[in-house]
Amino acid sequence: MYKNPDYEYELIPVSEINAGNGRISHKCAYPALGASIEANGLITPLIVCRSGGRFEIISGFKRFDIIAKNTQAQTDGSVKIKCLVVKDLAPADRLWLNISENAASRGLNPVEEGEALKKLSAFYDKTVVIEKYMPAMSMQKSEYVYNRSASLCALIGDAKTSLVNGKLPLQAAAELVKFSSDEQRAFMDMAAATGMGANLLNETARLLFETAMQYGKTAGEIMAMASIASIIEDAKMTSNQKTETIRVKLHALKRPMYETAMARFRELAGEFEARRISVNPFAYFEKDELSVKFSITSAEDLSARIDALERLKKSRLAEEFLSGRQGGKTTGRKGKTSND
Repeated sequence: MYKNPDYEYELIPVSEINAGNGRISHKCAYPALGASIEANGLITPLIVCRSGGRFEIISGFKRFDIIAKNTQAQTDGSVKIKCLVVKDLAPADRLWLNISENAASRGLNPVEEGEALKKLSAFYDKTVVIEKYMPAMSMQKSEYVYNRSASLCALIGDAKTSLVNGKLPLQAAAELVKFSSDEQRAFMDMAAATGMGANLLNETARLLFETAMQYGKTAGEIMAMASIASIIEDAKMTSNQKTETIRVKLHALKRPMYETAMARFRELAGEFEARRISVNPFAYFEKDELSVKFSITSAEDLSARIDALERLKKSRLAEEFLSGRQGGKTTGRKGKTSND
């Protein structure tokens, strides 16, 4: 890592500044930063270095994007901005100056972490990056974290923007990098059309990947089998209806007996008189587990709930949908009844 670089402040015309190759930030809109610069001007100068008679940005790419889009800057290349000009700094040290300056001042988002690791790995061995640079970036010193973060570089632009803005959760993004660009685009179109939240995006991305592996097909082929494009284009369906229809179709593909199992559950639930408690299967029968919900406001309520649980214990519903019951349909997993 570099130490005490020589520098000086200069006012430099926008037209003489190049972006260079050290960028780690994703190029998208940053409204809060733009509003701050418009209201207060450029408080923090760009960090640049001399390069072939011009200047190359080391740190401050987003600030430069915003200033360069300014109408006056576009029409008048002589508009000058304050820069800190660093002297005699090697390319690897320029990169680290950018990374460390951003990490220290505001922290890096997941896209920036991935780009930083990728660019550092062009200069240093992977082990060195993990052992020396990841802790300095406040990242866990782990090969797993390294691989997951670096893989985010494979996301398409819209996915990176959503990840930066907090609309796409990291878990879903980590699944999405396994898809082709077209498949990622289709997934993002689906996310926009349904308005899925973080948990649903995580679940759907995981389902698509796991089902594709199960069938030996691509994620795009699984999307086609589930008719996702037709669902999101259906103007008669609400966003919630589209979301639930997509979930049901994907779960039905991953577990073909889902609809049959759900029909059987409803049939047996109809036999079980559950006026005092609410009984539901584990989501999409991924586990042999029943969720039991009830409330208690008195000792009489408690007795009624205990009676209801005793009836559940002896019911055909429990016999078939909890594992480990003699005579029941078991899967070898240890079943349980949970009270939420």
